[in-house]
Amino acid sequence: MGILMSVLCQVGVTALIAKFMILDIPIDRDAPIVVGRGFLCTIGGIVNTPERLILTFDGFYHQTFRAARYDVLRTAKSVAIAMTEKNIRLRETSLEHR
Repeated sequence: MGILMSVLCQVGVTALIAKFMILDIPIDRDAPIVVGRGFLCTIGGIVNTPERLILTFDGFYHQTFRAARYDVLRTAKSVAIAMTEKNIRLRETSLEHR
């Protein structure tokens, strides 16, 4: 883990000086990508939250990134907790209607 400061990065025809945080985490293709507003502004990024899309254009290429659905990222434990909470709400609702 650590931080890389003042790294020259080229995105298409644009050169940026960026800071990177190095994290020791497992590789997961569905992990969220977090980018700053400065980066999105420089590359003309569009964030469409309801559709879970990030659109970019670097002068040559249009790119589309799709965010994973939050329910896909759940663990078995969180699913079990959600199901238990749903069952409790269903029981409470059925008792109210009796």
